[in-house]
Amino acid sequence: MTNPRCTFRPAAMAGLLALAAILAIPLVVSAFTDHAGRSLAEQRTLAPLPMLQTGPGLAGYFDAWETFIDDHIGLAGPLNVLYRKGLFYVFRDSPVANVDRGDDGFIFLNSHFRDRPHGRYDYVCRPNTVIARNTAGVLKRIEQASRQAGIELTVATMPSKVLLYPDRIPASVPADIRQACAQLAAEDSLPEMTMAQLDTPGLRYVFPLQPIMERRDEPDFYPPGNFHANSQSSHVFARAVLEAMDIPPGQAFDSGAQPETISHDMHFLGFDRQVTVWRYPYAAFDVTEQLRQPAWVGELFPNVDQYRMYETARPASERVALVLSNSFGDYMSRDLAPGFRRLYQVNMNHMQPDEITAGVKQMIDRLQPNDLVLLAHDGGLPVIKLNRIAPALSNPPPH
Repeated sequence: MTNPRCTFRPAAMAGLLALAAILAIPLVVSAFTDHAGRSLAEQRTLAPLPMLQTGPGLAGYFDAWETFIDDHIGLAGPLNVLYRKGLFYVFRDSPVANVDRGDDGFIFLNSHFRDRPHGRYDYVCRPNTVIARNTAGVLKRIEQASRQAGIELTVATMPSKVLLYPDRIPASVPADIRQACAQLAAEDSLPEMTMAQLDTPGLRYVFPLQPIMERRDEPDFYPPGNFHANSQSSHVFARAVLEAMDIPPGQAFDSGAQPETISHDMHFLGFDRQVTVWRYPYAAFDVTEQLRQPAWVGELFPNVDQYRMYETARPASERVALVLSNSFGDYMSRDLAPGFRRLYQVNMNHMQPDEITAGVKQMIDRLQPNDLVLLAHDGGLPVIKLNRIAPALSNPPPH
């Protein structure tokens, strides 16, 4: 007696293949999911790949796998992005609490922290005199130390969207905050209050609100979809700073601007958007940018990944500048570069306070800058970090 052979009919085989394909969709989708983007959007660290030693025994190991699968396998990421896009484009609402969506795609970052909504508005529109006084005191000490070191100090402050466009703050923001922003006079802003506390002739404090305000309504002058200044606003700012430093960049500085489409910088939204910026080529100056150079800067500050070096073949001056900034410097230092033979920019956001003095001192010793530029938006650099700069300028080697 022969054993009957078990066979699948073609229709059954096709059905099984179709079922397998459907069940594999979550795995395939997960391979193309931007897990880093999801982590950023949800402001949490996704579960790592489990190891055998995870948790107490096998139970902990399998629990870890369950968490890993929830975070990395399936449609959660794409569906999350679709949901956020629907809120933003269809319902004209922001998918996150710390970003406000105004008319015409105008975006405001109201806070860097989701549990402190509207903190940016309060900081800019209800300026604190104590912060202004403390900042001015620290800047005076930095200026004195830099002067003794033979280095010229410039504090360059960029007006933010909250200060430039109070009329665009959406109605979803509480009325008292919108009113405070609308009624804030320029002379009562935090940068102006800080300047009023400074009586140090050698300190340049550049806050070019007026020339930027005059052009704010030009298309994409300050990209509506961005938090950082990155377009003509940055260019106008850079010209004002260079002229204040007695480095006139000339007419060639303003030549050749072209619109360019780039990805936005508002990653809190949890999905990618495109914005238009005006990019100046600075062809007459021949500027070369090298990211994460000099490499030894990363050794001084292990948590800092935003630093760069510009070399200019035909600069407006032969000076060398060190720019210490917040994230605005990542976008705006390029527009300052034509003024200098070499310009080095380092983002201080992720510097640890206890590594600033020694690290900045080594940068000063190695780079031998003529100019130290402290660059930020009207939120300023934290006083706790500024306070560590003056000691770094003590007793540098002669130029």
